[in-house]
Amino acid sequence: MGDKKFVNWTKEESLGVMVINNPPVNALGEQVMKEIIQCLQEMAQDREIRVVIITGAGEKAFVAGADIKEFPLLLQGKPGVAGEFARRGHEMFNAVDFFPSQPSPPSTDWLWGEVVSWL
Repeated sequence: MGDKKFVNWTKEESLGVMVINNPPVNALGEQVMKEIIQCLQEMAQDREIRVVIITGAGEKAFVAGADIKEFPLLLQGKPGVAGEFARRGHEMFNAVDFFPSQPSPPSTDWLWGEVVSWL
């Protein structure tokens, strides 16, 4: 919902589904992390959502990790750029960790592996 480029979500009854779509491997760049946070904030406003599934579009990866295309900007030595990137990552993981929903165990082992690797 909303006007995001890389991350969107839908709702079906009490289930919220967030899809990260940053081909080819759904890397976490600054904008992707901002959009994940925004989606989680939007879903948190909907009191009917009790479970959130976070998934990646495509077939290569759920999320590959940090977007290495953004590393040169982080290494240019501009004050605060790397620190802001790190803070955004912490903010994103905190938004996942503290999402106000009831915990729900995954239905399969492979899904559990994805959840644990995300956290």
